[in-house]
Amino acid sequence: MKMTPEQKTGFAQGLAFGLFFQVLGDFMKDVARKPELPYYGGQIAEIMGYVIFAWGCTHLVAAKRLPKWTSLLGFLSVIGLAILLVLPDRSAKTGTSATDAPAPAN
Repeated sequence: MKMTPEQKTGFAQGLAFGLFFQVLGDFMKDVARKPELPYYGGQIAEIMGYVIFAWGCTHLVAAKRLPKWTSLLGFLSVIGLAILLVLPDRSAKTGTSATDAPAPAN
């Protein structure tokens, strides 16, 4: 898998900011403890973190040339990222070309 510089940047930013907002939102919800304005702000931040994380995972999906629907695994956060990393890379050639094939035996 070869990522372009734009894909590397988007992937790194998506993971970093996504995880940051997920943790920040969870912290805000824990501090508020009651359904008031900070609690709802925490929910919004956490949802935003999942969306940003999934956006970061789209760069990995594009680099591995996987089907676009696999980007939805990013909404599972770190578990989805682990699944995406384990999936095989489709950008590498899987078959042999005509020059790599052995010569026919007479």
